[in-house]
Amino acid sequence: MMSMISSALAKRADDTWAQRRAVLGDITEQYSETVVGIRGRFLVGRGLPPADFINTELERQGASWRVRNVAGERCEFVDI
Repeated sequence: MMSMISSALAKRADDTWAQRRAVLGDITEQYSETVVGIRGRFLVGRGLPPADFINTELERQGASWRVRNVAGERCEFVDI
């Protein structure tokens, strides 16, 4: 029984992580198109936008999470 619960929780965590990464992908694309412009799009592909930009967009979307410690393509998710 405990194994089934652990598996279910792990699956849910994986789904949540995948959904959040998809949202970050959309925000990164938006950043590259609106803030950086066409010329900078190539550079943006190497990492996430600044945390302030991401968090502003997440707040605008009504998301219940934010990011911190953005470094390249990595960041920490923070539930609010």
